[in-house]
Amino acid sequence: MNPLWQSTIVITAVLSWLAVPPKSLAEASAREAFRRSTAPKTKVVLTNAGLPQSALVSGAAAVTPPPAETTDASAPAKPAGAVPEKHDETWWRKRMSSAREQLKNDQQAAEDLQTRINALQRDSVNRDNPQQAAKLREELQKAITTLDATKARIEIDQKAIVGIQDEARRADVPAGWVR
Repeated sequence: MNPLWQSTIVITAVLSWLAVPPKSLAEASAREAFRRSTAPKTKVVLTNAGLPQSALVSGAAAVTPPPAETTDASAPAKPAGAVPEKHDETWWRKRMSSAREQLKNDQQAAEDLQTRINALQRDSVNRDNPQQAAKLREELQKAITTLDATKARIEIDQKAIVGIQDEARRADVPAGWVR
């Protein structure tokens, strides 16, 4: 028999074996082991080495709103070029808790708005007076717009939390401080 035919038959048999669904977990495992052994090894390794620091900053950190600063007259003004102060555990915990509290408040507002939208939809459909129904639809549209804005704030809050965690990781802050 011709070697070309033999290799064609072997390839066809292996492909048909791989195409049939496995009957057991052991057979699926054996197929995966075979697939991995025949697949070529990867030759490229992706790392962050060599990238500029600005490229390493995630999009979430770029959206992070700056911490609220108080304009207290008794607080001394920071001189230009001053070394940034070292933040301790209470500062990091307070920062994370305030970010999580803001997220929780925005999520609660979104839930409340969704309840309001559901009630307005129900009322606008069930209203017999066209003027009252039109007024309810206007309120409904305003509530939907407000809900969309609240959902955008929720996304910003979530990105802010991720940004704080990334910043803490880069500053070698213990993970327990930002939990």
